[in-house]
Amino acid sequence: MSDFLLSIFFCLINSFWFAASFAPICIYFAKKFNIVDVPDGRIKIHKQPTPYLGGLVVYFGLMVGSFIFLPNISTFTLMLFALFGLVLLLGLLDDLIFLHQGIKFLGIAVLSFFFLLTINHFIGLGDHFWIKFIIYWVWIMSITNAFNLIDIMDGLSSTSVFFPAAFFLFVAIYQGNYLATILIASFLGGILGFFIFNAPPAKIYMGDSGSLLLGCFISVVPLLLNWESFGLTGYSLPIIVLAIPCLEVFALIIIRSYKKIPFYLGSPDHFAIYLQKSGWSKWGVLGLVSILSLVEIFACLSYVIFNFNFFGLVVAGVWFLIAWIFLIFIL
Repeated sequence: MSDFLLSIFFCLINSFWFAASFAPICIYFAKKFNIVDVPDGRIKIHKQPTPYLGGLVVYFGLMVGSFIFLPNISTFTLMLFALFGLVLLLGLLDDLIFLHQGIKFLGIAVLSFFFLLTINHFIGLGDHFWIKFIIYWVWIMSITNAFNLIDIMDGLSSTSVFFPAAFFLFVAIYQGNYLATILIASFLGGILGFFIFNAPPAKIYMGDSGSLLLGCFISVVPLLLNWESFGLTGYSLPIIVLAIPCLEVFALIIIRSYKKIPFYLGSPDHFAIYLQKSGWSKWGVLGLVSILSLVEIFACLSYVIFNFNFFGLVVAGVWFLIAWIFLIFIL
């Protein structure tokens, strides 16, 4: 067990140092070729053009850590990286030439559809194949696009994904799932290395390449874990730890529908923008997201470790929702 934990530690450190070293290179080339996010004063309220290409930092940090510490690279692992790479490429195309939102959504739908078809041989969807298939398909598309929508502030997507990934890492270690453990540890190292340059004031942004990659990774990784080992209600745990991006998307759909705006079009209705306009600093918003994320993780860990019953989990979820509404819309 000690060797296992040591491998995780070195995997995370290796990915961290690679990402932290690779980020300045991406910043240099993004500026050189004008791959930058220009402020518009409406949604993009940063003060000066900021380089994209953060997705490359996280992707190669993930790849380096995984390929070094996995004893063998299976066909399944290569398929995972192919999916992440294609999603990264789709987002990069949007950063470079601006794809219509519908094209991005269709691209994610097609990639996740064929990915699920091909990995059935490895993870085995078993009984009720098409019901599970559709649920997983909607899950991947929803979470991937959720992170694409919430990536509107320095460090926000990095912070929002870090805590759910940390919980998934715990579950992977708890279940002795070596593949998932190394993938998540490498991902966390890449996120931490990137965050050094993405923290306010950001020197580099995720871009669509990064936000789509983050959403895709954090939606696919739970499929590698055995949630049924915690009972049928265990399947609710990934939803709970990803409550913040889920609530953000839900709120955006309601608000933009009320304003008669298609939910996928940009508007300054994000909770991070609202809080900043109410006087919160960027670090204050990240602190709030971190605290609420820790509350989610504590509730899920209580369920996993201390057999916290599902009713208690629901009650905790209701209190979390009340706290979210109070902090965002009332305070």
